[in-house]
Amino acid sequence: MKIKRPLCIASVLFLAVQAVIAGGFQNAKDLKPSALEQTAGEGDRITVAGTVYRREEKPEYQVYYLTDNHVRLEDSITKSEINEDSEILVYIRRQDSEITVKEENEKEKSRKEKNTGKICIGNTIRVSGDVGFFSEASNPGNFDRKFYYQKQGIHASLWSDGAEIVGSKVHPVREWLAVLRSRWKSLLVDALGESYGNSMSAILLGDKSGLDPDTKTLFQKSGIGHILAISGLHMSFIGMGLYRLLRKTGAGFAPAGIAGIVLLTLYTLMIGAGVSSLRAIVMYVVRMGAEITGRDYDLPTSLSLAVAVIVLWQPLYLFDAGFQLSFGAILGIAGYLRISAIRRRRFGIQQSFRFQ
Repeated sequence: MKIKRPLCIASVLFLAVQAVIAGGFQNAKDLKPSALEQTAGEGDRITVAGTVYRREEKPEYQVYYLTDNHVRLEDSITKSEINEDSEILVYIRRQDSEITVKEENEKEKSRKEKNTGKICIGNTIRVSGDVGFFSEASNPGNFDRKFYYQKQGIHASLWSDGAEIVGSKVHPVREWLAVLRSRWKSLLVDALGESYGNSMSAILLGDKSGLDPDTKTLFQKSGIGHILAISGLHMSFIGMGLYRLLRKTGAGFAPAGIAGIVLLTLYTLMIGAGVSSLRAIVMYVVRMGAEITGRDYDLPTSLSLAVAVIVLWQPLYLFDAGFQLSFGAILGIAGYLRISAIRRRRFGIQQSFRFQ
C-alpha cells in the first residue's frame, strides 16, 4: 500500500519556499544590527526599562532576560531614547558580603524607598550600566558568542549593581516554574552533595551554573558532554510514561494525551526552550494526535513538522550544531527503520528493533 504523507510534504515545501522566496535564511531579522547596536557604542552608559521574561541564579550574580525594552543613552549629549526590539541580557552583581545589623536595616529601608526587592518574572525593572555587545568567533570553528545570542534574539548585555522595580505585574506560571526549578536544584544539592547535586541539576533542569569546571571538562574530553544537556528522547519517555500510566488507570485517549502534552510544555518552559526539547514536544504532540484520532504515527511526518515549526519560530536554528545533531540523530533512526522494512519485505527477515 502506498503511504501518503501530506503534512510531511507540506512541511518540506514550506522550508523550500521560505529559503527561496524569503531570500534565504541568512537574511533573518536577528542577523541584522538592532536599534541599540546602531545607536550606542561599546561601553556607553545606558538606562534600560524592560520586562523580565526569564531569570537565572548564578553563584556571584543574577541574570535577567528583558524584553519590550525602552533605552535611554546617558552618555549622549541629547540623551536620546530608543525602543529596542531585541532582548537585553542583564547581569546584576550579588551583594552578599558580611554587613552589620545596622547596615542591613539601612539597606532594607533603602530597598523599600527605591521599590527594589525580589524581582519576579513579569516585573518591569529599570537598570543602569555600561552596555556591551557580543563578539564574533575570532577563528573558524571557535565558539561564536554573537551568533549564539542572536539565535535567542539577544543583541546586547548590561552589568549593573542593582535594579528598581517599576512595574509589579507577575507572570504566575513562569514565576512558579522558576521557583520550582530553584527549589528542585536545592533538594538535589542537599541530597547528593555539591558535586553530584549540581551535575544532576544540569542533566534534569538544564542549570549548569553550579557545575564544577573540572567535571564539565572531563565530560567534554570523554566525548559525553551531551549527557549534561536536556535530552529530547528522555522527555519523550517521560511524556509516554505518563500517558501509558493514565491509560492503565482507565483514563481516555484524549485526557491522557493532553495531560502528557501539558506536563512536557511546563517542563520545557521551566528548563528553557532548547532545540532538543522543542523537537521532542512537537513530535510528542503529533504522536498524541495520532493516538487520540486512532491513526498511525508516522516518524518522518512528525520530524519534518518539528523542523518546520522550529525554523518558522527562529530560522537561525537551522545553522545551529545542536539543531543539526538532534534532528540528524532522529533522521538516522528513521532511515534505519525504512531500510529494515525494505529488507524484511524483500528477504522475509523478522523485525529485531522497534522504535517508539
